Amino acid sequence: MMRDQEDTLFPLWLCASHAEKYAQQHWPSYTPRKITCNDFESSLLPTLSRFNVTPALLNGSGHKFKLTVGQMRHFFFSGQGLHFAS
Repeated sequence: MMRDQEDTLFPLWLCASHAEKYAQQHWPSYTPRKITCNDFESSLLPTLSRFNVTPALLNGSGHKFKLTVGQMRHFFFSGQGLHFAS
């Protein structure tokens, strides 16, 4: 976990190589692991909510995009997801 000025954050990456790079720099004794969609939705998100921890998507440069647990559910599990203009 990490902190910013306002929140305790649980970092998440969509790209495994970005997670590994970040971990090598900041948590050298930790190896990032994948989580299944089912475990993410049914176990991790409720735990983050219970402990008032904010999920944060990080990119390869370490920029954070904070989402609420509800937003994570909506964007990744509602079936409506993110839609990009073509």
